[in-house]
Amino acid sequence: MKIKIAAALVAPALLSACATQQPAPVAPPATAATVRPALADAVTGCQYLDDVTSVSSRYGIFASAALDDTKAQVLEKAAEAGATHLVWEAPILAYGSTTSRGKAYRCG
Repeated sequence: MKIKIAAALVAPALLSACATQQPAPVAPPATAATVRPALADAVTGCQYLDDVTSVSSRYGIFASAALDDTKAQVLEKAAEAGATHLVWEAPILAYGSTTSRGKAYRCG
């Protein structure tokens, strides 16, 4: 009988703890930390690798979070391509999506 009462008191506390946990924020992967932002004139002697883009379907009031996520993804893609520098292009905040983009370079 005591076990049933204890279980009845503990179960709601455990369930409410699960319901209040927030998802962890998305952080740029460690490899993306090796890619540095640069201005176009600073990479003139560097090897151009690729245009990198990331698109999120979130927009409007969610555009700020979407922009953070897409920037992290662009940095990760640049790192995967072997870039050391990234020249950011203007983001596109449109109805239906948020896009971050840049040009990846490897500088010696």
